[in-house]
Amino acid sequence: MTGSAVAEALLDYAQYVIRAETSVSVSVPVLEQNGVVVDRTILLGPATQLESRYADGIVGDEEARRFPVPAFPPVGGKGMPADIEPLPEYPQT
Repeated sequence: MTGSAVAEALLDYAQYVIRAETSVSVSVPVLEQNGVVVDRTILLGPATQLESRYADGIVGDEEARRFPVPAFPPVGGKGMPADIEPLPEYPQT
């Protein structure tokens, strides 16, 4: 489990990774079963399947403090034919 803002950012970022037809490793804060928040690495790529659903628990300022949204690495950089619209760079927060 992770924070809502992290989940939303990860799902948004995954779309950029898929459109760039590449893969990238990202670290996100997750809540372990023992109640400790640790960073876990996820490999995102065209075959990645993510599921997001709401879970009761930590909210508000406590959620933002325990689950900060990470800065994801830039994606893209592949050469493209001139007639294809370039992929915008993922915005850094």
